[in-house]
Amino acid sequence: MKEPEPGITDLTETVRSRPFWDVVKEIGLAKAEEIAEVVPEGSRILVLGAYLTGIFVAELLSEEHEITVLDPEPALRKILPPGVRFRASRVPPPGRYDVVIDLTGLGGTNPRVLRRLNPEVLVVENPAGNMNDPRIEEYNDTEERLEAGEESYELRLFDAPFEAKTSGTFTLSVRTVREAANRLERHYGVLYAVPGVVNLERWTFRLRRPEEGVERAREKPAVTVSQLTGSSDPDEVIGEVLDEILFEIRER
Repeated sequence: MKEPEPGITDLTETVRSRPFWDVVKEIGLAKAEEIAEVVPEGSRILVLGAYLTGIFVAELLSEEHEITVLDPEPALRKILPPGVRFRASRVPPPGRYDVVIDLTGLGGTNPRVLRRLNPEVLVVENPAGNMNDPRIEEYNDTEERLEAGEESYELRLFDAPFEAKTSGTFTLSVRTVREAANRLERHYGVLYAVPGVVNLERWTFRLRRPEEGVERAREKPAVTVSQLTGSSDPDEVIGEVLDEILFEIRER
């Protein structure tokens, strides 16, 4: 938490929490840690989809594995960890991969592509959240994708302290700061709490400058609070919300 700033009167202060990017990163790394549990040592890995979870999967696994990231958006190369191979395409590069990690979600990788890759280990992130949306579910082909691997694992949202229509890292980040702001406003002495979000999708897919979006997210407080002095600690509340978001990876 940054040093509080004076409020309108001597009784009040404005408090700014950790940056929004810290929330995004913690959620992304939580997913990556689950995936790491099923990746054999020294694997040759193909990650399908860099935005947004793929960045953190590459960050966590690149030290011990050979990783190639495939994504049709070339600008995403700018925010991948140094040394990670990147291919801006929908067509997987030739070669045999021990592990394929499909993070493309709704409308992403065609199951036929996964069958052609025929990996020893396949991980598919289920894009479904913890609330039912029939229209979203209509396009969720996770089950068909999972059939493409010899040994298949589903990464899914196991629990969250709020309702979310998808399990996407950005979706959960937005819901996290909203939930934290709502909880903070229930504290005695808090006048208001404002969630802070940077539209990373626009910076990536519209403006093609994801590195600028990340930089803004590193500067943007996840929550800004106006309160009677000392009434709350927004970082503590954000941490509580993040601790309640759980992921599960299970063999299928």
